[in-house]
Amino acid sequence: EPQGLFRSKDGGQTYEMVRGLYDHPHRSDWGSGFGGPAIHTVLPHPSDPARMVVAMSTGGVYRTEDGGLGWNRLGQFPQAVFPRCVGFADARRGWVGNINITAGQIQADTSLFETIDGGRTWANISPRISGDTVVGLCGMRVVSPSVVVAVGRRGGPAVFVKTTDGGQTWTSRSLAPLATGIVDLTFFNERDGFAVGGLGVGYSEAEQRASRTVILPTHDGGA
Repeated sequence: EPQGLFRSKDGGQTYEMVRGLYDHPHRSDWGSGFGGPAIHTVLPHPSDPARMVVAMSTGGVYRTEDGGLGWNRLGQFPQAVFPRCVGFADARRGWVGNINITAGQIQADTSLFETIDGGRTWANISPRISGDTVVGLCGMRVVSPSVVVAVGRRGGPAVFVKTTDGGQTWTSRSLAPLATGIVDLTFFNERDGFAVGGLGVGYSEAEQRASRTVILPTHDGGA
């Protein structure tokens, strides 16, 4: 199915397609992706309902400031980068996680990108991550201006990534053997949250059918 964003104005009883994104002139450039075209992250503005950012692994990162009528692409990523998740600490500073699947080939040290100009430009900051190997990232949450957490990757390896200094430094830890792949997470505060993924994840139908869902809670900030 093509990428589509839907909006409800009655508390979820009915939905309508956001045509401004669906009919975007860039649509012909958005690829189908490894698992089909999709919008992976929808990031509403915390105080302005007219503003929103979405991330599409094969389409890029787009922002609307008029309730979805018009959408502008935030920067241009290298062809081998698939922005799966996005988070902003303020109007200028944000991060993108690259799922890192390019025709089955893994691009080294390209899991995390940062912007300090509101998304106009992005820099690869993957070398700032210390700890267990991070191949790609699928889910991200900005808990506070200082604390950002992220997880990856669908298909593995399963890792938890965190900064406590606003992105200056990052640490990573493996979530094996608790999971072989992680797709998303949420945090309620700096200590309490959970990640979701699977054991036995893979890409073949047989692997998918044999895998099972895992939910990993934390009450110490993922330490």
